[in-house]
Amino acid sequence: MSFRNTDTHYGTFGVAVHWLMAVLLIAAFVIGQRMEDMPRGPDKLQTVGYHALLGMTALLFALARLAWRRLDPAPEMPDGMPKWEILAAKAVHGALYLAMLLLPLSGVMILATLPEPVPVLGLFQVPVLIASQGAHEAFEGLHGALAKVLLFGFWLHVAATLWHWYLRRDGVAGRMIPHLRRG
Repeated sequence: MSFRNTDTHYGTFGVAVHWLMAVLLIAAFVIGQRMEDMPRGPDKLQTVGYHALLGMTALLFALARLAWRRLDPAPEMPDGMPKWEILAAKAVHGALYLAMLLLPLSGVMILATLPEPVPVLGLFQVPVLIASQGAHEAFEGLHGALAKVLLFGFWLHVAATLWHWYLRRDGVAGRMIPHLRRG
């Protein structure tokens, strides 16, 4: 497999970052769900730290992916693919990228609107930018909505992959899953 993308497949870099981000985002989501029901205290603060670190790492990888896409464009869509599928794929990918960028930023703002700096696993602190309960709640609401957008986009992405693999059989699923590639 080539490091760079070809006309028909993603390269090693794109595939590796795609799957690493999937793992990071799933882990952040699971930890975020667990964190919701935890009582305040040192255990929750540590869990918030893991969640924040995963989110910030995912943001760095999302930025790397976007930069790489500028240098190494995505493979072409297969000939004969209906326009509605191409538009749907672009819309879902756009929503996923937007959520991958805005989710971590809204998460940082949740922490930055608290009255005291928040330590992240002893590595660094998120400073107070504006101690405001109203802003804090607004960013929490935005973060929750973006998590739903990401989750919905994730399931659409999975469903589309299954659609292309089992029904269309057009090679799209093999672009990011090397063992599904034909020939």
